[in-house]
Amino acid sequence: MACDAAICGGCAKEIHHRQYCADHVTPCERCAAEVPADLAQRCHLTHATYCLACALACVECGLVTRRDLLKPAPSGRGLVCPDHLVACGTCGAGLLPRDASLCPGCGRHHCPDEAPTCQECGLPTCHDCTPGEGDRCPVCSDLQPVEPEDERLALAREALGALPAQTWLYAEAYGHVVVEWHGRLGSWGRVALSPDGEVLATCKYGTMAALFQEAASLFKR
Repeated sequence: MACDAAICGGCAKEIHHRQYCADHVTPCERCAAEVPADLAQRCHLTHATYCLACALACVECGLVTRRDLLKPAPSGRGLVCPDHLVACGTCGAGLLPRDASLCPGCGRHHCPDEAPTCQECGLPTCHDCTPGEGDRCPVCSDLQPVEPEDERLALAREALGALPAQTWLYAEAYGHVVVEWHGRLGSWGRVALSPDGEVLATCKYGTMAALFQEAASLFKR
């Protein structure tokens, strides 16, 4: 018995070969089975009490959740709370945000295959926002001149290090940032940053490399 109180056989409730008094038994709110109080589980979403079979731990956060509210984990291993998942803006599949690509054009999450990186800046961009293979994404196609003292350049300067930059261009959408700099004699570079400040892509070209790149772009036209 859970409380060591004396109880007659007629009043005792036997569960899993153990006897409990009525004060230490609660019904599962999903299947109505009687559950010993010390084995009952409380769902963090519904705040209701369930038996061990009707509530499981989310493999992502470890919190107990009612079984029929859990969703298959994208990895195929275990179940996750529904509030951990976001829907792919293209195919609708459930994704964990850390495994999804956030498109800075539309602000929606996408499967990585549905949002390849922009060939110009390296940001993920969905097919709707950048339909053509050679098209620039909505962020780097909207670069605007900014003053060298602009505080928004701080993270980019830190990522790029010391530069012979004379002019700066800046663009931002849904937290994603693209910064481009231009120096003397044609040298230039670019850095793309995620909403949490992670460097997604960076490039740097000296004078000669910039000339070769310009020549290569002319041949493609």
